[in-house]
Amino acid sequence: MTIPLLLYRFAEVLQYLADEDRYSSSVLSDTKELQEDFIIETMGYDATPTKQSPQEIDGYVYYDKIVGDMPVHCRCKQGSNVNEEEEVVIDLNLLAAAYGQSAINVTSMKISPSQQLVAVVIETSNSDVYNAQVWRIGKPSHIKILEQSHEHGAGCSHHGSGHHGDGNEDSTTHTHHGDKMKGNINEQLDVIHNVFNIEWGEGDVLFYTSSHEYRASEVWRHEVGNKKSQDVLIFEESDERFFVDISHTKDKKYLPIYSTSKSSSEVHLIDASKPTDPGGGEMGRQWYREGRLNKKHKSFEDVEACLKHLHDAGYSCAGKTAVCGTSAGGLLMATVCNRSPHLIKAAVLKVPFVDVLNTMLDPMQPLTSQEYEEFGNPLDDRNILDYIDSYCPYQNITDQEYPSMLLTASMNDTRVPYWMPLKYTAKRRHYLNQTNSNKQDTLLLQVTGNGHFDDDDLYEQTALEFGFLYKALGLPFV
Repeated sequence: MTIPLLLYRFAEVLQYLADEDRYSSSVLSDTKELQEDFIIETMGYDATPTKQSPQEIDGYVYYDKIVGDMPVHCRCKQGSNVNEEEEVVIDLNLLAAAYGQSAINVTSMKISPSQQLVAVVIETSNSDVYNAQVWRIGKPSHIKILEQSHEHGAGCSHHGSGHHGDGNEDSTTHTHHGDKMKGNINEQLDVIHNVFNIEWGEGDVLFYTSSHEYRASEVWRHEVGNKKSQDVLIFEESDERFFVDISHTKDKKYLPIYSTSKSSSEVHLIDASKPTDPGGGEMGRQWYREGRLNKKHKSFEDVEACLKHLHDAGYSCAGKTAVCGTSAGGLLMATVCNRSPHLIKAAVLKVPFVDVLNTMLDPMQPLTSQEYEEFGNPLDDRNILDYIDSYCPYQNITDQEYPSMLLTASMNDTRVPYWMPLKYTAKRRHYLNQTNSNKQDTLLLQVTGNGHFDDDDLYEQTALEFGFLYKALGLPFV
């Protein structure tokens, strides 16, 4: 296929997506006032300065305040005057604004042993790509951001002495000023790209897990302020079925490294002050195993049993029951919609994993090999192929009556590509065109430009889902 033809076909796909998105907006236009009321009420509630339950750690009281759109993580010394002694650990409003965003996704936040530094993992691009940042705790009126222009290099050597990067990292800085907060600069001291999780060791030593092809596979040791080329590889998991994570024990003397697949897990303990000699052990998950591979149907049967129980107990009825599933949860709910559509009136399927079969047949996709222990490998086993084919939502679409559905797709999703919910919608739409053209408005697809874990425009997205559910369930909204 020539490049011009590829570009033409891609333009057709984009046009189809735009048409579906406009159609969804048109169908839900009569819920616009409801959606706007929801946004106003929710944002009004969140904008009220509040403090979450405090947590006492090593002589400090840590708590969150909701100021603006994002939390401000704060602390003060135990027994001190909060108004006089309050320190800002990190203000997510300033951090988001510094990156030109209305919100920012923070997946982890850890205080250093000296309690002078805070390390956070953030997603700044909405593309399932994360970096770790180290900040000095203070009372910021503005923040200074250090931006590294080079990511880690690919060269890795053996455990305990591995290094990566070329040592030529350039950096630039810029600041963002807060409007109301007073005090000093909250300075960013370090940035580590391509990070899944973090944990402090002793002093200013930070351990982090790095990823390759969206799989956390390595644990590195980093001293704050040092070049990334000086980082030391502590642990590497070569088996593509396993993900790596790190934490610390309650006394903070040891750092457990977890290597986990869909069916087993292994724990390595390293001394927080001397990280060179891990040891391990294994745990089983018998209950989980009973719902995977050639027993995957039990997952669907569990949902169906729960729905029937809710109906039989009088909590709901099929005409007032809605389900929601995200990613692999979208697979679960979409399959139940195929199997037992009479139990459900409406379904919200957010970036749903609805084409299991074709995904598992393509080992070039980044997360396929990690899912072999969950679904099996259809390339090696014809029985597995036939079994996945028997429940895969996309493969089992028919011309039956379905619940009303709202699907979402993200153009920058690296886990569930946008074409997966798109092709599911197109196939469903094909059957509707043939048999139930008056039911077109029961199938909607909304498209965003964000990533798999999309926290941007959260109020608007939630309001749209509520508008859809009110209309699909026949609830009064005008």
